[in-house]
Amino acid sequence: MMDYKEFCTQLWWGNKKRVESFKDKHKGETCFIAGTGPSLDHTDLSLLEGRYLFSCNSFHAKARETAIYPQYWGISDYHNMDDVAAIENLPTGVLFIGYGAALVHMQKQRERWERLSLEADHMPVIVAVPLPYMIADENRSPKVSPKWADTKHFAYHPELQLMVGHTVVMDVCVQMAYYMGFQTVYLLGCDCDYSGQTHYTGSPKKYIDSFWEKKKKPEVFLHYELCRKAFESDGRKIYNSTVGGKLEVFERVPLECAV
Repeated sequence: MMDYKEFCTQLWWGNKKRVESFKDKHKGETCFIAGTGPSLDHTDLSLLEGRYLFSCNSFHAKARETAIYPQYWGISDYHNMDDVAAIENLPTGVLFIGYGAALVHMQKQRERWERLSLEADHMPVIVAVPLPYMIADENRSPKVSPKWADTKHFAYHPELQLMVGHTVVMDVCVQMAYYMGFQTVYLLGCDCDYSGQTHYTGSPKKYIDSFWEKKKKPEVFLHYELCRKAFESDGRKIYNSTVGGKLEVFERVPLECAV
């Protein structure tokens, strides 16, 4: 096993450069971002064939069902790290993982991450990795430095920091889409209706707990508003192509009109 500090330093430099390699890669283009809401059961995903697509977490089950494979994936919550293996087994897709989720996973599967770090092309891209000296010592409990996360400002430099919006669609997908230069973004499967089933049929997750409902739900809509303002201040747009749901921050455009 390599020295822990050496490992952390290599991780930081390697991922910073990898994230930077995506800067403006799709400047002026259009992409779609798929959440995992129950409206996906009523969405014709075949319309997305040949389009740039981000998705997240358990969407891998829908991808297999429909043979619509996103080019980009996001995970920001360590509770969803069990989805990593399923995503990596799909035919295509670059996986972006928020540092907070990756840190917990690295502590549990250190040897796997060390092996992957030597094969950069096969390693998930970790966004918002703190400087090496901010990472907890090997013998201490892992702690995420507050420097890597911001709850009040949109992240224009995700290689260094992420805005945490309490949903991976914002935490990783929207902010990376901006960084990659996409001009127009359409959201689907972003129901934001937390009154009942919260994930599509076939997803391993169905409901959310009462703590999230009371404490985090109000913040989700505020952070979507920050995303809208960031895009529009740069002459870009985010539209909502979700079937139904309660997300009214963005102008709605039916998916069939967006493609």
